[in-house]
Amino acid sequence: MNLFVCGGREYRDRASLYAKRDALHLRMTALMCGGARGADNLAYDRDLSRKFHCERSFLISHP
Repeated sequence: MNLFVCGGREYRDRASLYAKRDALHLRMTALMCGGARGADNLAYDRDLSRKFHCERSFLISHP
């Protein structure tokens, strides 16, 4: 199972994000995120530090 994290840029609740993420650990094969600050980067940094397969997809917004 791939997990895609796409959250608010002001999201800072590490404990909640980590608890939810850890509950899925055994079923996951990869983490994907949008690369924005907040929830995306919290999840990415956590999994990367644990040597888990992570991918970022930076989106370009147009005015």
